[in-house]
Amino acid sequence: MDKEHVKQLIENARAINTTCVRKLTELAMDVSSCSWMCGGGTSSCVGNCNYSNSDKPLPSLTSYCSNMSIYTAIQRVKLKVFDVGKATALDVGVVLYGYVTPALCMLVLLLNTLLVVILSSRRTRSPTNMILCSIAVLDTMTILLPLPWYLFFYTSGGYNEYVPFSWCVVYKYTALVLPTVCHNSSLWLTVALAAHRYIGLCHPRVSQFTSSYKAVTICLLVILVITTVMQSTILLLEDLEPVRVVGKELFATSGVKYVDTCSIVFKTEKDNYLTGLKAYLWTRLIVAELLPTSLLLLFNMLLLRKTCESYRYRRKLISGNAAMSQSDFRECMRTTVMLLTLCSFCVLVQIPVATILFLMFIQTNTGYRIFTLRETKVTVTLVNFVLFLSFPANFAICLGLSEKFRRTLKDKLKSRKRSHSISGLSTSMKLSNSHDLQSGTPMLPSLNVISEIPI
Repeated sequence: MDKEHVKQLIENARAINTTCVRKLTELAMDVSSCSWMCGGGTSSCVGNCNYSNSDKPLPSLTSYCSNMSIYTAIQRVKLKVFDVGKATALDVGVVLYGYVTPALCMLVLLLNTLLVVILSSRRTRSPTNMILCSIAVLDTMTILLPLPWYLFFYTSGGYNEYVPFSWCVVYKYTALVLPTVCHNSSLWLTVALAAHRYIGLCHPRVSQFTSSYKAVTICLLVILVITTVMQSTILLLEDLEPVRVVGKELFATSGVKYVDTCSIVFKTEKDNYLTGLKAYLWTRLIVAELLPTSLLLLFNMLLLRKTCESYRYRRKLISGNAAMSQSDFRECMRTTVMLLTLCSFCVLVQIPVATILFLMFIQTNTGYRIFTLRETKVTVTLVNFVLFLSFPANFAICLGLSEKFRRTLKDKLKSRKRSHSISGLSTSMKLSNSHDLQSGTPMLPSLNVISEIPI
């Protein structure tokens, strides 16, 4: 269909819409028992109407609703109305985003909170663990920020309605911009973690600076600033404007139902917008996906080779000097293996994600068809869910490969139980003293009770 046919179709749809609104309003004034829910199917709308006036032809209602639906669909596409129900494959999104992701989010929140508490304790505090804590916080924010929207749209069925304009800006930042910034920052911090460990093993003199808290803090701030600026460039190309369109229900008892929602508009001319969008997509693909994944793979290979060389070298020294202690060497090897496993797991997750995004960006920029529209929606949903699914892995890796982490976790749990037992005993003593005071026979606790209080 050429441009002239499209233009004629839109003009015809506008004329049909005007007639449809006028006729349906006239019918609604005479028949109050009609549900006017044509958006869910014209047959149900006709079946639920009980007309007492035979002058109003029932068959015309079906054609009016059909024409109204055609027009509103064209209008929504033309105005670029933001619609969550059209942006996601609902059969997959409702299950993963609406039911699995909330439970996964609670698990990630619990495990990463434990991870931060343990790694920031006095016994395990270090610049390396500071990076791990930052990664845990950013991963948690990546899945936690869009959670309220997942609950609203996919769990409670909010995708059947448009987002009110007053919430559009909040949704844009909390569900789209900030989670992307957090994920990209977490990925680059994982690269910094691998580089930090490699420098510590291969360049001890340089590591005197890179292993300081100041250097780690500067690195964290630089990564956050760069990822934020990179993601904010899309805000220079697109904007949200209020728009009034026919709602998804189409009609209410009073006639046509309009809603105030948001429309995505270009801040520049169309050609400049497309050029800027391509530049943004390629920059994000390279800087946020391909480059960190490649660097992470490179540092992992170098770190693995250096670890094997250090292990063989230390084994020779220990065999030549039986009195040499192996505790420090074992602890260093455990830490290196733990970080190597953590980074390798991140690489295994990021390689397919980067590959899929690369193919999608090729399709977007060249027009070459690789995925259908439904396949694109399903792929995006699965990619996001796989990233969410990888977030609890850091806690599992630290728990499985770090003996110090396990000891600290066990001590934390024991101290918590001990504090609960002390608080419970003090509460019972207060109640006992209160009862004795009321009876007029105050009594001190016996020596046996005092001796049983854990210290």
